[in-house]
Amino acid sequence: MVEVRHRQLSGCPDAEYAEIHIPDDKNMGDGTFTTLLKPNALSKLKSIHSVMLKAPVFKISLNIESSEITVMLGRADGSGPISRKVFDLPSDIDASKSHTFITTFKNWQITGLKINEIQLEIKMPTIEMCPGTKGFIVPSDLLTSEATLVLDGQLSEFQNEGVIFKVEDNNFMFSFFVRNYSLVLRRNESVTVLPLKELHPSLEYVKVITMWSFDELYLGCGEKEHVTEVKTNTVPVAPPQSLVKWARMQGLIPTMEYTSEEEFRAKVYTCLASIQDKINKMRSINVFWDIEYSGKKIITRRPKNERDIHPIIQCMLCDQMLLASIEVIPEYKTAVGNMDFLFLGTLKNKGRCKLCAEFKHAHSKDIYNGLEKQLPAYMRSCDSTYGAYCVLGFKGEWFDEPKEMSLFHLNLILQSRYFMPVDPIQKNIRVLLYDLSKPASASKLK
Repeated sequence: MVEVRHRQLSGCPDAEYAEIHIPDDKNMGDGTFTTLLKPNALSKLKSIHSVMLKAPVFKISLNIESSEITVMLGRADGSGPISRKVFDLPSDIDASKSHTFITTFKNWQITGLKINEIQLEIKMPTIEMCPGTKGFIVPSDLLTSEATLVLDGQLSEFQNEGVIFKVEDNNFMFSFFVRNYSLVLRRNESVTVLPLKELHPSLEYVKVITMWSFDELYLGCGEKEHVTEVKTNTVPVAPPQSLVKWARMQGLIPTMEYTSEEEFRAKVYTCLASIQDKINKMRSINVFWDIEYSGKKIITRRPKNERDIHPIIQCMLCDQMLLASIEVIPEYKTAVGNMDFLFLGTLKNKGRCKLCAEFKHAHSKDIYNGLEKQLPAYMRSCDSTYGAYCVLGFKGEWFDEPKEMSLFHLNLILQSRYFMPVDPIQKNIRVLLYDLSKPASASKLK
């Protein structure tokens, strides 16, 4: 057993020194990491980074930015942190003085952080979204392993520094923000940067596309033929189940009334988005298919009629909507026909609020008409500000429609109609696509 103790004097310009202490070099995952900051270091409006590493076996870093302290521990081999914890910097700390930060870790897990012998509390998971996205983007959108989000606006709106969205847990961080005149998409240690100065000089109004999968981050910005794109391959990663579970529990907190239509809209969209997660957990998706048997042999499979699926959807939503104090009315009669679902909630001191939802087969010949004409007509008839267009996708091994495109491509087309609306009210409609195709067998995954 060999004790490791090393002090570094010049690693961080804001620190007097950084020191690592590991009692046993055969167990690099146990020890302490100390950083002594110089007087006035915390009064400077900049980030502070203190790092100690021994490639490729060990790396620890302490990062202070704004009011947060992030500590990461892992190996210096490009694999990303094994443990990541976030702490709040005390608001009453005297920035003019020097301060000692002591991180303790055991079995490759960060166990605590002290400032001048005062133990800090580990910060709970956080999900932040800028006001312009609230209601349209909901937390569950940011906790999927693969997704596409599209925003639009004047280019000048995307030039102001700040966070567009941020998801953070102790061992996971996913954020999209503007800094130094650049769009930045970050997941843990992987970063994709799109400098706005590289956009075509004629652009004033732009679409911003963010896409991510297990192993890739993508950013696109521009309009029509003038789109600048960047992407980064990443270490395969998915949101931790602890964070997903926490977000689900937050979504199940009982609500009696809502402070705004945007808050009500966000709750309905969250409940509708949860349907795909419930579908993924079902042992059989046969409930969405009409199956013809000859004895025990299956002769044909066809997607169920849209109306036959509505009771299944209602059952999936009932408990969550009950806790949210949202009334679900199927086959709601309007002056222009029967709408699939009407959701009713209560606004504080204002009375009832509504949201209209239409469900449509992805292979329907009216797939675009439903979004651009049918649902807007229902919304006006019901005096509803917001709507949801829910697409039921069956294309896969059992069914080959729509023939001309994949469900992913169809989803992109429907999302893009948001930026070229036939009816202005389309700007208030959220598109959700549900994959009801046969799941791929694990033995066939490559």
